[in-house]
Amino acid sequence: MKWITFVLTIIVFFALTYHAKAETYLQLHTISYHPNRAANFNENNYGMGLRHYVENEKFDYITVGAYKNSEFKTSLYSGVGWEWPIYNFKVGLSAGAITGYSRGSVVPYVVSNIRYKRLNLIISPFIEPVIHLTIDVMKF
Repeated sequence: MKWITFVLTIIVFFALTYHAKAETYLQLHTISYHPNRAANFNENNYGMGLRHYVENEKFDYITVGAYKNSEFKTSLYSGVGWEWPIYNFKVGLSAGAITGYSRGSVVPYVVSNIRYKRLNLIISPFIEPVIHLTIDVMKF
């Protein structure tokens, strides 16, 4: 059922953004760091996602993806985000829904991020404090 929901989310994602002339990035989810070193969290959070910038007054981009989460399960997510340029960086917030965690089949999330060129650090208090790295590998 999770994969059906994920595929439907991607179809809706592309249907809503098909005519937009904005940028889309393919992201690789990579590694994480959990300050709670006593817990046995997975820090190899590999996966893929898409971030599509839209011309919208309410948010800057739409994001969808999947990765192996800190609880060693597959997470699927979709959400929207906002970014603000500060010098050579972009700082932002993203909010949406995510699956695969022990707190519920689908739970809301809010994370902050700092982007520099193709590197993106995601800082999350969600479930357990974590810093996660994604890399923009392709722009289309």
